[in-house]
Amino acid sequence: MANEQNLKPPFNEWDSPSLVRELNAKGGRAAGETKRKKAAMRDIISALMGYRSELTKAEMERYRGMGLDADDINNQTKALLIQVKKATKGNLNALIFLRDTIGEKPIDNMNLNMTPPVIIDDVHE
Repeated sequence: MANEQNLKPPFNEWDSPSLVRELNAKGGRAAGETKRKKAAMRDIISALMGYRSELTKAEMERYRGMGLDADDINNQTKALLIQVKKATKGNLNALIFLRDTIGEKPIDNMNLNMTPPVIIDDVHE
């Protein structure tokens, strides 16, 4: 457990407004940098998933057998097909991923707006 005497609140009445502004600005800049890095990573992943890789003859035949055009197969399609294969073998995480990807994810929140039950005292003495 932390030593209560060593704890300092983030801002207290003795901190100058300029110090508070400076610290807030520093935090805002750090948050912006993190947001830019995440956006760049998303762009890179999106580009990599869109690339087409070389297909073996067996892969081309398999994709044609599924009704897919070999020219339309990219890394994203391959990854999805791998997830389908895993799901059909019983991998629950792959099944959940596919369900969520097609937009059938169930609602995660609970509806707490319910009327309380009415208790009727029907016991007669």
